[in-house]
Amino acid sequence: GESKKYDIQEFKMMLGLLDDKGKDKAIRMSDFRESVLDVAVKQINEHTELHISYKLEKRVRTYKNIVFTIKRQALAETIPFDLVTTVQDVPGVQQSHFDNAARILDELRITDPKHRATILASAAHVAEVNRYNHDLKTGKVKASRNPGGLLLVRLGLVAAKAPKPA
Repeated sequence: GESKKYDIQEFKMMLGLLDDKGKDKAIRMSDFRESVLDVAVKQINEHTELHISYKLEKRVRTYKNIVFTIKRQALAETIPFDLVTTVQDVPGVQQSHFDNAARILDELRITDPKHRATILASAAHVAEVNRYNHDLKTGKVKASRNPGGLLLVRLGLVAAKAPKPA
């Protein structure tokens, strides 16, 4: 639904865009929209299960209020139709889940044939690959360097490396 109406000056104050004297750091509204609102909305829409939009309300010639619209969205990515489906014979795994797991392995650059065969031969591993990808996209899992390596560790296919001493 819609959020409450926020006065734009109060909203900027909540974001820390007004200095101690109440002077606006983002003087033009177009700068505020491009540098703050549009960037935040884009990141929220891409990385969460929420779809956010906003509406600015004018009073005479200046914008006075901002109202956000918040909806839930599915995080599923569309798969192009020109993909060649791989034939799988793993009992208890839907073809779409298997194909999605194979695509995720490609995205994570897991190309070792032994690892791919091991992962795609197990219903539990296929399910874990899909779960891991969802967690990665929603921010529940943070992989700062190597998301593919983290998946292999999570699946128990490689040992986790000990952190280097400082």
